[in-house]
Amino acid sequence: LRYDFIANPYFLISIAFALSFLLVAELPLFALKFKNYTWADNKLKFIFLLVSVVLIFILKFVAIPLIIILYILLSLIKKS
Repeated sequence: LRYDFIANPYFLISIAFALSFLLVAELPLFALKFKNYTWADNKLKFIFLLVSVVLIFILKFVAIPLIIILYILLSLIKKS
């Protein structure tokens, strides 16, 4: 499996700039707190955690920026 585009310095610099902007942006992000463990109430959280674990096993530490992007995108999708 090749993931050279993720280790590309230009990609990493653009991710750093985007995440720096997001540090000061007022975005409503979903919390990973579980009040109960039912699928219906926590579907988004379970999907996020499952995809994150799979990405970590496949891409190792390179998956961290992708997980952060996924978290932000899912938060934006959930809000709209």
